[in-house]
Parts: sequence; structure tokens; C-alpha cells
Amino acid sequence: MGRASAIITSGILLLLFLVPVIGADSAGDVNFSVDGLAITPSSPAEGDDVEVTATLTNNISSSITNVDVSLHPDSQGNAAFHTETVGIAGGGFVQVTGTWLDVPFGTHSVVLVVTHNGSTNSVSKQFQVSGKIDLIASNITLTPSTDLHQGDVVNLSVDVTNHGSLDSPSSHLLIQLDGGTLTELEVSPLPIGISTTIQTSFNAPAAGNHQISAIANSASDGITESDTSNNAATPVPFTVISSPDYLHHQQPNPEITVESVLGTLSGPWTLSGQILRMGGSGDSTITVGIYLIDGEIETSVISFDLTFTDSATVQDWEQELSSSQMPLLEPGVHTLRVRIDPSRQVPQSIQFNDELDTQIIIHPEPNVVVSPYASASSDSILSGEQVDFDVTVTNTGSIPVIGDLSASFDGNSLQPLLGLGIPGGEERTFTFTVVGSSGEEGALQFSATWQANAISYDSNTNDNTAFGSVSLHSNLRLRFLQESESWTPAHTPLVVGNTYTYTIDIV
Repeated sequence: MGRASAIITSGILLLLFLVPVIGADSAGDVNFSVDGLAITPSSPAEGDDVEVTATLTNNISSSITNVDVSLHPDSQGNAAFHTETVGIAGGGFVQVTGTWLDVPFGTHSVVLVVTHNGSTNSVSKQFQVSGKIDLIASNITLTPSTDLHQGDVVNLSVDVTNHGSLDSPSSHLLIQLDGGTLTELEVSPLPIGISTTIQTSFNAPAAGNHQISAIANSASDGITESDTSNNAATPVPFTVISSPDYLHHQQPNPEITVESVLGTLSGPWTLSGQILRMGGSGDSTITVGIYLIDGEIETSVISFDLTFTDSATVQDWEQELSSSQMPLLEPGVHTLRVRIDPSRQVPQSIQFNDELDTQIIIHPEPNVVVSPYASASSDSILSGEQVDFDVTVTNTGSIPVIGDLSASFDGNSLQPLLGLGIPGGEERTFTFTVVGSSGEEGALQFSATWQANAISYDSNTNDNTAFGSVSLHSNLRLRFLQESESWTPAHTPLVVGNTYTYTIDIV
């Protein structure tokens, strides 16, 4: 039974090979068709390698040889990307496979050419290749490109073009200086065939020969390109000239320090800072000027010279200024400008960083105000008891003051509080402790007065005194005057049963 089934199956297969394929072409004894051309991948993209497989069948029962097969891109006239000579068993088939490398975007055809027994025929199969993005950086431009000095601002532009066959989403452009990252900039979406110019700027590096390069699609951003070998623009060389630059130090945030004696109204002020010579060589001397700025008006205050050497490229400076150098200044904040090389006599690569401002303060004279009411810790006391009087003193100015606080109680002077300091804009409360000891009841008066120290300030002495009081009460004490005693009737000894009256004076 199994043998009979095998014979039937073989017969069916033989019949299938002998039945002509509808729509097939032939060359000699070889049959082939468009349907016998298989393309992998079925949906290729630009730049892919496409594998083409052709199936050839022998339409006779005996084996055939010398079957010439070639696969051509788009036209039989184009050079074949694959050729092969095969043989086919009688009634059998073979498959010939070739690879079309780096297929371009668009509609294409693969052409199968078969020759056998002097007969040649061909079939072609069309397929579509989807597009890819192709981002190209080009035309790096530097402005200026010559006579550059360290720190100069250099404007840079780079063209980015989508030479692909698919619109590009936003991407990035990497700018490199001497192979290191200078910046990475965003590039807006680019339709097919559209270019954009990316612009930025940078400060020229140290003197010497340098190179700027640019690379499109630097961050990938999920973009698949048909060609990544053309992302980089042709690098542009440039040279930085080694002229020195004098600038305030320390970078990037230089400062001028201003110091004055604590508690002074109008200086003197000590200004100090650092100036750096960047680049250059040998010894050089520059002038530094200090100017008082009042709106658009500049007034020269003082100037001085600094000398630089190869071993001392940073110079510290210090200058003391007094109010006599800047007369008629009103209280308030005033701007001083420190300018390097004010007459522009020294060659420099950069001049925009030569100025640095700072401020000085002329303080108005403080007024020390004593609260007029001295608060007592108790409204009334007994003779011999203590009471505290609190005196509040306020410094309404912006600098510290020093002074003494003297006081009196019940007409008697108290121990003064000496050398009291009060910071600007603050108040302090001072306490005097006294004992009530008057021989008579009544109100005991307290007063305290602020007196500015000889080196301190108080613009108004009419508000320097505080007043307070406390009531003094005595305990009840009785004294019997023995000499005033008497008896009525006035005889002794006293007799039992009689009534007598005893009289005595009390004070």
C-alpha cells in the first residue's frame, strides 16, 4: 500500500513539472517568469543591499547544461550585478541568487537574462525603493577670519542641507574646535532638497593655528541616513595672533574690593584688585585710571602704573581714595570705574574687558534717638526696695555709633554706662537698677541721657533723654510716747473693783 502511494505522488509531481507555466518565458529548454523573481527585502530602503533570486525550470526530461544567467539593474544594457552558468536536471529547477548593492531611491527593475541553446530571453520585475534622509554640512564661514587675537568674538556659519529623498525632522549640528566640542546646535526640520544656515559665535582661543569643523546629525536623533560619510563639512583652519590682552582678574567674575574704617561717614576708602596680562611676552607697563561716574560725566580721580613680566602676568593693585579727591559728593552710593589703559596707548587684542565698576558709600550723619519714656519694672516700691528702669536707644543711621548713657534717680547721679555701641539701623535697651530710700513718700524721678562719643555721631541732641518715675510708700510704724501717759483717777496702787482710764500719745 505504501509503495502504491509513493508511485502516485511521483506521478503527480512529474505532471506538475511537465505542465507549462502560464505566462512563463523561455530560452531554449529553460522556463522562467516574473513570478519566479523574488526580491529580499520586499520593501527595500535607499542604500539597502537587495537580494534577487531567480527560479529556472527545465522543461524537458533530460538534463541540460550551459545555461547562462545574468541579473541586471534597471536595464539589460546595464552591467550585470550577477552572472552565473548553471545546469538543470531533467524536469527539475535551479535557483540563482545575486545581490544588488546599495540600491538607490526610486522605482527600479531587476532584469533576468537567460541564454540556452543559442536562444536568449529576458523578464523584468519592478520594485519600489523608499527614500532616506541625507544630511550634509558644508560651507563653514568665519567672520573675521584674519587678524584674530585671543578672546576676539568670531562669528561662525555652517550650511546644513538635506540631500536625501525623505524630509528630515529636527537634528543637531556639532561644532568642534581642534577636535574638541565647542557647541552642539539644534537644526530645524529640513524638507527634501532644502538648506539652512546655522549661526553662532565663539571667543578666539590662545594664539596659534586652529581648526573649526562641523558634523551634521551629530546626535543621531533617531535619523537613519542613506549616507553618513558626508555628514562632516570640510574643516576650516584659522590663526590667532599672539597680542596680549589686559583684563581684570579673576575671571569669569572679577571684583574690586572696597574697604573703609567701620563707623566713618565719608572714607577714606581702600580699593584693591588684580589685573591679568593674557598672551604677549617680555616686560610691559600699562596705566590704570580710576574715574568717578555721575550719569554721563566721568571725572578722573587718580591713575597709576603696573608692570608685567613673563614670570608675573598677574599684578595686584591697591589705592586709597579720600573725600578730598572727590569733593562736594552728597550722601549716597557713588560709582567708581577702574579702566585699563584709558588713553589706549598699549596694543591689546581685546579692549571691551578693560573697565570694571564698583561703589563707595557716603553715609548721612546718624541720629541717635532715646525713647522719651523710661519704663519702670514696678509702679510703686517701699523704701529699700529695688526697681529697674529700661532705656531704649535707636540708631537711625546706617553706620554704628558709640556713646555713654548717664542717669539720675531721685536727684542722685547713677553709675553711667560707658562705651555703648549700636549698629546702624538697630536699637538697644539698657537697664538701670536703683533702690528707693527717700525719707518721704511720693514720686521718685528718673532720667537718662545719651552722649555721643567724641569719635562718633549724633545729628540731633534734642531727642537724647528719657524720663521715668516710681511711687515710694512707707510701712505703718507706731511709737508710744511714754512721757505722755496718765491715769484717771490719778492714784496708785489700783484698787480692785474701781474703774480707771489709761491715756498715752502715739506718733
